[in-house]
Amino acid sequence: MKGPVTRCKMRSTLSVLLCLAVLLPHAAVSSVAWTFQQIAITGAIAPGGGTFTGFGDPSISTGTAAFFGTTSLAQGVYTGTGASTNLIANTSSLAPGGGTFSGFGNPSISSGTVAFFGTTSLARGIYTGTGASTNLIANTSSLAPGGGTFTGFGNPSISSGTAAFFGTTSLVQGVYTGTSASTSRIVNTLSPAPGGGIFTGFGDPSISNGTAAFFGTTSLVQGVYTGTGASTSLIANTLFVGPGGGIFTGFGDPSISSDTIAFFGTTSLARGIYTADAGILTRIADTGTAIPDGSGDFFSFSAPASSNGLVAFEGAALSGFEGIYSNLGGGLAPVIDLNDLLDGRAITSLSLSRFGFDGQQLVFAATFSDHSRGIFLATAAISVPEPPSLILLAAGLLSLGWFRRRGVSLR
Repeated sequence: MKGPVTRCKMRSTLSVLLCLAVLLPHAAVSSVAWTFQQIAITGAIAPGGGTFTGFGDPSISTGTAAFFGTTSLAQGVYTGTGASTNLIANTSSLAPGGGTFSGFGNPSISSGTVAFFGTTSLARGIYTGTGASTNLIANTSSLAPGGGTFTGFGNPSISSGTAAFFGTTSLVQGVYTGTSASTSRIVNTLSPAPGGGIFTGFGDPSISNGTAAFFGTTSLVQGVYTGTGASTSLIANTLFVGPGGGIFTGFGDPSISSDTIAFFGTTSLARGIYTADAGILTRIADTGTAIPDGSGDFFSFSAPASSNGLVAFEGAALSGFEGIYSNLGGGLAPVIDLNDLLDGRAITSLSLSRFGFDGQQLVFAATFSDHSRGIFLATAAISVPEPPSLILLAAGLLSLGWFRRRGVSLR
């Protein structure tokens, strides 16, 4: 992405220094150091009984991770901070709406409230929980907004207490939002799509501040869209030229944070990670991008996670080498890769979800060469470069000129 363009008139030494004072900060990239903390590991005692035997992909909000886990006795949804691990619900828990939980999907978390897909002995549904209580958003006995009864669900996203989810009904499929009090429709397969056509299918959405971002297919194209229920907007579809060239040919499920949407896309020339902000599409990395601190170019990507305009994603080389990467410091750099040891163990694979990035923290799953698996929290410490001495000199000359123009003695 290009930075600001500044043109300098080199009329004096001072003007040159002032020009450098403007230009150099834009070239600076902050240094980012990551520290890692174990949230949960296979073999550890799980809240609710048993020892952990496996994990899904975790999500994070304000330092707390939420994750699906299996144990020697049950499976469940858990939260952890590194200091403690807590049970949200497991296959011994009674489900609101009736029955006992029998299975779960990967959860999402926002400000301590976890949203998750769950199956019970009576139904399938979308639920939220805090550990103190569990609430039903919708299940296969619930009437769907727009008509019909829900028949199935995907994995939800949550923001500020509102869950967004893909759902099928006896009449249509669609993207919906809900709380324990009410459920609303964003779009369904009767809705006209911005950019043309009628929606014919959807992926799992992401939500931020009341706006859902989702992958959708239409009778004409496929694309990435946002919606609030009152309106739907097109972000990109298979008629768009991608940043870096080529026409988009496909998309993955997007993530949204504030007003920035991050998504995986394929074009006629490459595969890559892209963002959209205020209608501007930006390429973060694609299959022509050299892997930072690695060997060769990226070959494949996971669906990215976004936070406050920044992006993190899992990327791999054709050789199978992989890592998790972020532009948190201003330039693309690894958070962790297969060259690193974690807790003194060799890593064989890494997994980052669309909801695994929040502020200066990431949460991810790692599998080790001894076949153990764990959930880990990565926290960034950002070092801002010191101002170059040339800039300090320019500032000094400016001050000198200011005093002299005003007749102030420096003695």
